[in-house]
Amino acid sequence: MALSMPGMYRFSFLINNKYYKRISNSYLRGFGVLGFWGFVGLFVARYFGKIAKIPNYFLAPAIIILSVVGSYAIGNNIQDVYTMIIFGLFGYLMRKFNYPPAPLILGLILGPIAETGFRQSQILANEGVLLYILNNNISLILFVLTVISIFSAIYLELTKKTNYEKNIS
Repeated sequence: MALSMPGMYRFSFLINNKYYKRISNSYLRGFGVLGFWGFVGLFVARYFGKIAKIPNYFLAPAIIILSVVGSYAIGNNIQDVYTMIIFGLFGYLMRKFNYPPAPLILGLILGPIAETGFRQSQILANEGVLLYILNNNISLILFVLTVISIFSAIYLELTKKTNYEKNIS
């Protein structure tokens, strides 16, 4: 269960803890607050939807001002504002040239987590990391499915290109 989502190890600790009487109230309070705001969100969602009717020439300056103030307020550092502007321009260029931003965001968020897991597996493995990982049946199946999906995507792209060239000539 801990490998399903980033951050789920905290929840698995809550479920699997033998000493459940020692669980701090912050865990339980956090789940309560989350449930409360989810309940409130059910009733105010229709009013938040009306924000989409506000014209862009009013909404864009407000978003820019709040973004600059928020990025400065996190660390009281002007470098954070410059970083926000650079990544904002980078995101604009990605949208302009039709690059999807989701893989970049996933890579930036999940990359350090994956690197930490890989380093931990290097420490646990005595001989080779690949043999250590593929020693488990589930990881072997996932590895084979990953290789199949990569080669099938390449194959489909090549066949689409050859079919397109045959139809042109």
